[in-house]
Amino acid sequence: MSAPFPIPSLVQRVQAAKERLVLLNALPGTGRTTLLRCYQRAVPGVQRHIHDLDVGANTKLAPADEDLLVAGRPDQIQGLDRLRVYGEVLEIGNAEFFLTREQAIAFDQSAGWPALDAFFAREGATRRSAVRYLAEALTSYPAIVRDMLHALSRAGSGIPRDRLIPDERDLTTWLGPVCAIENDHIRIATPGLAELLREASEAWPVSSRHAVLLGRVLDPAEGIVAAVRSGRRDLARSMLCDEGGLFFMHLHGRAAGQKVLDAFRLDPHPDVIGLAFLVSAKMGDTERAAHLLAEAAGARYLDLSETPEGWEQTAPQLLFCRLMYAIYRSGNVRQHIFSEASNVLARLPADDHLLRGGIYNAVLELHIRAERFVEAAEAASRSLAHYQQANAPYLEFFIHLHRAIIQVRTGFPARAEEHLQHAKAALAKTPFETPQDQRFISLLNAVAVYERGDAEPMSEFSLSTFRDFTYGELWPSLAELAVAIGGDALLQLHGKDIAMRFVEGWNLQSWRTRRFQLLIEQRQVAVLQGARRWRDARLRLDAMAARIGRVWMESAVHNLYDLRTPEDILQAMLWLRQQCFEHPRDKDLPDRLAALEKNPATSERQRICLRIWQTWVARRQGHVVRARQYLLDVLLHCDRRHCVAPILEERVFVLPLLEDARMMTAELRDAPVPRNMRRGALAAFGTGPLSRQEWRELLLLAEGCSNKAIAREMELSVPTVKFHLKNLYRKLDAQNRKDAVERARVRGFIAT
Repeated sequence: MSAPFPIPSLVQRVQAAKERLVLLNALPGTGRTTLLRCYQRAVPGVQRHIHDLDVGANTKLAPADEDLLVAGRPDQIQGLDRLRVYGEVLEIGNAEFFLTREQAIAFDQSAGWPALDAFFAREGATRRSAVRYLAEALTSYPAIVRDMLHALSRAGSGIPRDRLIPDERDLTTWLGPVCAIENDHIRIATPGLAELLREASEAWPVSSRHAVLLGRVLDPAEGIVAAVRSGRRDLARSMLCDEGGLFFMHLHGRAAGQKVLDAFRLDPHPDVIGLAFLVSAKMGDTERAAHLLAEAAGARYLDLSETPEGWEQTAPQLLFCRLMYAIYRSGNVRQHIFSEASNVLARLPADDHLLRGGIYNAVLELHIRAERFVEAAEAASRSLAHYQQANAPYLEFFIHLHRAIIQVRTGFPARAEEHLQHAKAALAKTPFETPQDQRFISLLNAVAVYERGDAEPMSEFSLSTFRDFTYGELWPSLAELAVAIGGDALLQLHGKDIAMRFVEGWNLQSWRTRRFQLLIEQRQVAVLQGARRWRDARLRLDAMAARIGRVWMESAVHNLYDLRTPEDILQAMLWLRQQCFEHPRDKDLPDRLAALEKNPATSERQRICLRIWQTWVARRQGHVVRARQYLLDVLLHCDRRHCVAPILEERVFVLPLLEDARMMTAELRDAPVPRNMRRGALAAFGTGPLSRQEWRELLLLAEGCSNKAIAREMELSVPTVKFHLKNLYRKLDAQNRKDAVERARVRGFIAT
């Protein structure tokens, strides 16, 4: 068999060499042994002493005065650096032995590696044999060679040169034709060779140095997994801490986080437990997250009613998990939770930016849920500063989203857009793919546009994109915003049935709590009220297991000022809305509305609704001048803030006021009425050909009420009900109850 193509010219080069030492320093299978033999045959008497150090991998050679031809590694030659300094060494490496693309027969598989090229050129060659050959042939080589080949074989797009230390860069230069350099990235020269080396490396021992190399130049998850495989769990934990600890997923992506957890399996380290907790919560599996916290810290940490005994000795990572658990499970946010957060912050080093930012982030979410927006804004600023110090753009992204939510919830939707631009910029800097997070920006954009008066984007988002979210992606404050605004947008543009199906669909969320279930029930009532199904709404209110019920509201006046929890305030709002429609002349109603409006826990958006209801009640009770001023104040206030959604949502009260000739005088003629006021709306209640009593009877007819039920609802006698029905039939040109409802729907008086 003839020698590989480069060997004859290399023999001539050795013959002509003036250096005392010719070192054949190349990978196995490149033809070094063949070169030694060819030199022996080509040179009579052999001018150089020949040594094949590969025969004994641990052999050391101390050159004397004779001329040498050596096949081996630099570490096998004693005094090599001295010989190099004096110019007495000729080194022939991989670049000289490898075949070029033109010379090779199977270049895609071998990248010009002589032994592999010859093997794949033969008929019947199998990849399995080539893999076994590489696995065995490279076992005796220094670990750094195997580690680098392993890393390069797994780096599909290559390893940036600037991630390599000088010794590693020198090694890639020596590897020569095995590597390809493109855009300052180094990779295996051909995909075929990369795949062979990737499979061969499975048989090589995994060292600690190898794990660190993988983590530094390839992927932190790969390095941690390699450290666990090598039995160095202490090193793996240390690497995990260096790469964000329990926030590893937020720095390197969910897939990388899951890969690390799969490698660790059961591990008591707080960062591993914390990472598993956050991954479970992100996937919506809060039961699994709770189990992990209970196993690591004790079941008492799931009791959010009080601070657990001995918590000062608990790892800060686990206390942070408790704060996160409070977000998903706590009913009302208790003050001791905020005290716990402050105490944990006091224990942390000033430069633990990720965990400090995470605690402020958790507190931020709790403040938003408790409608404490000043405190929420402060927590957002602190969290963002720590995340910026930690260079964690993905976590910064979520803070910008929270800040946008704060602006929407406080009635400044135009300001939310600035924070959404910052969120886009943070997402663009995130070093891993997060296509699902673009939906958060789209959602909050739709929310901001809705608040400014256009329900179309939010309606479209609710009908289509919401189903693309996985459980757990929507944290509670955003979910509450989405279910409320999504339901109202669908009601305005698509009617009650579609809006109700959307709201009811949120019961599928696996992390739902009793508090969230109450929110769903409250939104269902709000949809029914907005659709003018007042009787159905009241029946649901009566059936709800909430402390704010009919009896409580009928005796409530000043105690409405003392309500503090968001769910209690929303429940009171629903009852007041119901009372404004059914009993607008109730003498205590103005005082109830005023008490809740002055409540410091009432949101700005809720105050706008209360002022609209005050306008309605004032007009119904004959206080026209006061009603005019209330309405003007509301219209101007919402116009200044570019926040008109509350007016559109309360059009059932606002439209009759705008069509009331006694109201629309003086300044109100030029008041800024939202341009979409009548888009998708039904005819104004109490206007047109129907009297107020006839309108109420029509709405009750649409709900399927009998004459007796209508009489009971309206507190009238049955003959009086029949009298109003006769007038209703005449005005609608209807023959009977069913015909009246159908004709009213055709004319847009009631929803289809």
